[in-house]
Amino acid sequence: MAAARKSQPLDAVRRERRESRALPRDFYERPVLEVARDLVGKLLVHELGLPTWVPATPQMLFYFSSLITATATMLFAGVPAALIEGAFPKTRGTLTPMFVWAGAAFFAASPAMARMLVLSMGG
Repeated sequence: MAAARKSQPLDAVRRERRESRALPRDFYERPVLEVARDLVGKLLVHELGLPTWVPATPQMLFYFSSLITATATMLFAGVPAALIEGAFPKTRGTLTPMFVWAGAAFFAASPAMARMLVLSMGG
């Protein structure tokens, strides 16, 4: 079934999901506790509103979010280096701002690196 779904165009899969699994509006127009009881153990899916050119798989979503996070980390790590260059003009063209940038990048990424280390050790 998964192989058949991969061969379908993404728009067809999204349309099929929307049409076949959408609950009617009157399902939700009941007391909250009744709705909650009926939803226990069910998988709720919400459209992300992604453009049609973005593959809507969890792997691709994780890849793009990781790419954006890594890019933002590298950009923000340059702020302390720029401040050093601005505060101490003699450091321009030397290795000092580069080391400041590398240190800031390491500091910003260290929580993620520590978590990956813990996960890789089976923790």
